[in-house]
Amino acid sequence: MTVDLSWEIRERADPEWTAATNHRLFREIISDTVTDSHFERYLRIEFAFIDTAAVALGAAVRAAPGMADRVVLAAGLYDLLTSQVVFFEDALGEDRSTIVPASSQPLHDLFNEVADGQSFADMLAAMLGAEWLYKTWCASTTERPSTRSTIRAWTELHTSPAFTSHAAWLRSRLDAVSAGLSSVKRERVADVFRRALAAEVSFHDAVYED
Repeated sequence: MTVDLSWEIRERADPEWTAATNHRLFREIISDTVTDSHFERYLRIEFAFIDTAAVALGAAVRAAPGMADRVVLAAGLYDLLTSQVVFFEDALGEDRSTIVPASSQPLHDLFNEVADGQSFADMLAAMLGAEWLYKTWCASTTERPSTRSTIRAWTELHTSPAFTSHAAWLRSRLDAVSAGLSSVKRERVADVFRRALAAEVSFHDAVYED
């Protein structure tokens, strides 16, 4: 039986997948024990990444092989720059300053790398790493949502039909695109996915590196 590439690279991406999905920040958000100061720092780090993610999504719109892909990716970009930006603006209030600690830089670097590289498959792999991670851990918050409205609103953004359907689309498109890739390019995709997860771990470590 043929295994989809998305599932294959997910299976091969341990220990990075386990480290990412079980990160201290996510455990504390799920248990509603994260401190307000750590969550605020996280939001400022995450808000700084929005611009980098938007550039990568924009590059994917350009690199996409056809109109149907562009429509989906453009919708994802629109959601990122509307729903998510509005969330950050509301959550942070008047002081919307962002921070980019050294530990968060690898995620920026990877997304900029795939955006510049113009490989549609690599872009899908990087985005899938991030979105599959968030879809997975945020799903654990649905049964017992946070008592804090800001945290609850953030996790709800990542359990919404718009977000979860986009994550599922990334998987299906990566599987479809990979059918025409050489073994070398498939290995490259697997490496990008693994690096995305490793960078996510480092990115979220930055929350605790005051």
